[in-house]
Amino acid sequence: MDYEPITPSYHDLTATCAACQTLAPFSQLFVCLKEDCGHVLQQKLPVLSPSLFYRREKVFCGACTFRGSHKAHRKYMQRAEPLAFITASGEMGTKLQMEFDKFLKTGEDTAVGYYMQENMELKNLPTPRIVEYLSKSGTIMEWHRRVAVLYNASKTLTDFREEGQKFVKEQAEELLTEFSKTSKQIHRILTVTQPDMEQLREERHETHLREMGIDPSTEDARSSFSSTSSTSTKAPKKKNG
Repeated sequence: MDYEPITPSYHDLTATCAACQTLAPFSQLFVCLKEDCGHVLQQKLPVLSPSLFYRREKVFCGACTFRGSHKAHRKYMQRAEPLAFITASGEMGTKLQMEFDKFLKTGEDTAVGYYMQENMELKNLPTPRIVEYLSKSGTIMEWHRRVAVLYNASKTLTDFREEGQKFVKEQAEELLTEFSKTSKQIHRILTVTQPDMEQLREERHETHLREMGIDPSTEDARSSFSSTSSTSTKAPKKKNG
């Protein structure tokens, strides 16, 4: 998420009337819906907060709407505040909804997501109705508080997922390292240590034969060594008590 909730100041709770330039609270402003009006509601630019709605659209105070320069379009005028909430909630809510949906749909791309998909009943989790939750805010302050709650929840979920993935990665690396060490140790024993032991055993046997006056190159000597080698690998028998 690239949105950091900010508590609105006083200036975020008021806007200027397009006709008389009077600063008025959001709750007392109106928009014109008459199509051929030069100040008609546009809704062409993104609105990620109710405050931004009033900076992007032409709004009118109550005096200009009902008694002043815009009274001719009085029947086309509509309160701006509900539209501001609906518009901002729709756009910001959709962004936040995508973050929460991503959490539920995280699959095989991460180890944590894969475990969740395979072992947890994600289908039984209720889908949060974020757009509705934001649009039902009573005030702009409450709207920002609700966005902050959702933002922090989304960030927490993301942090947990990243921390879990990091832990899995570290454990996998340790497992691979230990497996590699064991594999190399076995390989070294079979290719270096074991042949050296066999060579040493053979040399000792030849020395023993020479001491006994037997030529190690004879058939009997080789047969003797083969017999000795095979019996040396057998497990010793237990002595009867």
